[in-house]
Amino acid sequence: MGGMCCFGRTTRIDGQMTITGIVVTYNEQRRLEACLKSLKFCSQLIVVDIGSKDRCVEIAHACGADVITHPWVPIGEYDVPDTIGLSKNNWILRLDPDEVVPEALAQSILDTIRNIGEDVGRISLPHQYYFRGKPLTTSVWGGINHIPRIIHRDRVIYTEKVHRGQECKQGFVIYEIEYNGENALKHYWIDTYVQLWEKHWRYIKLEGKTRYDEGKRSSLYELSKETARALYISLIQKQGWRGGFSGIFLSFFTHGITL
Repeated sequence: MGGMCCFGRTTRIDGQMTITGIVVTYNEQRRLEACLKSLKFCSQLIVVDIGSKDRCVEIAHACGADVITHPWVPIGEYDVPDTIGLSKNNWILRLDPDEVVPEALAQSILDTIRNIGEDVGRISLPHQYYFRGKPLTTSVWGGINHIPRIIHRDRVIYTEKVHRGQECKQGFVIYEIEYNGENALKHYWIDTYVQLWEKHWRYIKLEGKTRYDEGKRSSLYELSKETARALYISLIQKQGWRGGFSGIFLSFFTHGITL
């Protein structure tokens, strides 16, 4: 890792603090510094550490973050009620420690918040997955997609449902920042195949519970049919076959394992 980072808060719009960055980390020292450096546009930075044994806490302090210790949880959604109240700002950007905000996206975010309508509860960012250090361009994980990462804390309902995050309250909408060729959030999703298995299996188990709690039931036939359909979309429609071994592998792995 390079030298420790230190920076001041540089982003106020019209003299007002605008956005809080929150990162939940667990043994992510390899990626954390780059993540926090990319959040220097936030007027407040909070790192929630859930029991790291590496240098995460040290790195977070060096980067000027307020560091909060939280009991270990399997996914970030579980700590939302405990961390949102720490924000000094209404707008909150929740980032994973393996994500990096490029300067072009930081500017897009600030411009959006400056001009946003009062009916917006969440902001969706252009986003690209990286697999083993390289951007994914094929399969359902490839290319530019949009993921809600910013919320207005008074305009959303907080949930602990995996992959559901927060939902807009009635009367509020999601605003999508347009991709301009340079402003995609860089998500260094998977570095090794071992990490892929661990992360995917953890989320699959939690996703199953969420679906069950929502009253969703599926037969083995329905699961098989849905898995085959998802594989077709990833491998053929999303051209996973053109992505070489990684594209083909991810198409089979991420959909075949669900069965």
